[in-house]
Amino acid sequence: MATILIKRYPNRKLYDTDAKRYITLDSIAGLIRDGNDVEVRDHETGEDLTGITLSQIIFESEKKNSGYLPSALLANLIRAGGDTFDYMRRSVQASMGAVRNLEAEIDSRIDGLVKRGELAEDEARKLRAELSSDRLAGLVDYNIIDNRIEAGLHRLNIPSRADVMRLQSQIQTLTSALDGLLESEDSEEPTDIAVGDEEASV
Repeated sequence: MATILIKRYPNRKLYDTDAKRYITLDSIAGLIRDGNDVEVRDHETGEDLTGITLSQIIFESEKKNSGYLPSALLANLIRAGGDTFDYMRRSVQASMGAVRNLEAEIDSRIDGLVKRGELAEDEARKLRAELSSDRLAGLVDYNIIDNRIEAGLHRLNIPSRADVMRLQSQIQTLTSALDGLLESEDSEEPTDIAVGDEEASV
């Protein structure tokens, strides 16, 4: 599936170059949920604004859904930074893809029940509402996504927080040892040089 290019104009409006119309953050989120890859660029400079835009989408979603995403996932997003944002986005899309497949299977079975006369249209609508994508999204195991992010960090040779803290500790230890050596050298009297000078003057 081709990547959909979204252009952002100075007035902050977003333009879908594929559909040739302006688009909202909610609509971009819908494109991603439908399995599309999205790239957002500044209309004038060509700067890649995909990460910023997706962050805004997550922020708006969090405000609407009151903590829809677990804190651990958001913390990993911050730790990962721009270099692994695309990896995390693909992981989330893969998880949401599983939700879409489940929803499609449910729709297919409900349609079958309606066609066979085993389920009334009203009952089918209620059942679909109860098994909407918003409810199914709650079935996504974000611990799996967290693990994928950690694995991605290691594959890209990006240190984790624990790695950085361990390295800082080692640097501190080496710095303290070096300071100790320098202090001991400064405190030693240059006796050999002094004796040599006296012999030279005799």
